[in-house]
Amino acid sequence: MPFGLASWSDDPKAPALAVELAPPGDGGFLDLTTQIASTLPAPETVAPGAMVIVLGETASSGGLVARLLQSLRRDESIPRAARASALLARGYTRIGAARDEASAHDLVWGFA
Repeated sequence: MPFGLASWSDDPKAPALAVELAPPGDGGFLDLTTQIASTLPAPETVAPGAMVIVLGETASSGGLVARLLQSLRRDESIPRAARASALLARGYTRIGAARDEASAHDLVWGFA
């Protein structure tokens, strides 16, 4: 979990939301950006000024072994540029990115 959190809420009206992405398809950069943008909530559906964080690692699928293998392949994250472009395409502003040292997650965020 980013920021050392044990969990987070799925409430779309929370002051901050985290989005965990599905593994990307085989398309290029534009296809990836479109895929990510389609998973993001529209800015008008979240709390005004809410921060939306897009995680760099994809959602874990499968059992324990699959999750362990995924955790060892941190270099296969979703590119920051694609995540930031998707936020911009959906209408988010003040887009930024950083690595959370507490969890080693690569994060991209924007504000509604």
